[in-house]
Amino acid sequence: MRTAYRNRFRKLALGGLLGLCALSLNSFAESSAVQTGSSSKAQLTGLHVYKSPTCGCCTKWVEHLEKSSFSVDYENVADTMGVKDKFGIAPKYRSCHTAVSADGYVFE
Repeated sequence: MRTAYRNRFRKLALGGLLGLCALSLNSFAESSAVQTGSSSKAQLTGLHVYKSPTCGCCTKWVEHLEKSSFSVDYENVADTMGVKDKFGIAPKYRSCHTAVSADGYVFE
C-alpha cells in the first residue's frame, strides 16, 4: 500500500513540478520581453534547442517557443542522451528535447 501511495505522490509531485516549470517559463517570457524598433512583438532571450530529428513533439515544442516570442535555433542530434549528460540532467527528468538559454539556464 505504501508503494502505491509513494508512486501516486511522485506522479503528482512531478506533474506539479512540470506545471511550475511551465508557469516559470511563461513568467520569464513576460518579464524578459524587450521591444525592438517599432515592432509590437516582443523578442526574448534566445534558446538553443537540442532535439531528436525524428520526434514530432520536439518540432511542436520549438513552434510553441517561437509563437511565445522566443528566439529559437535548434540542432538535430542523434544522441540526445549525450546532451542531457553534458548538462547534468538526471535520468528521471529527461525528455526528448533540451533547451539552453544564452544565460546558461537549461530547460528540459
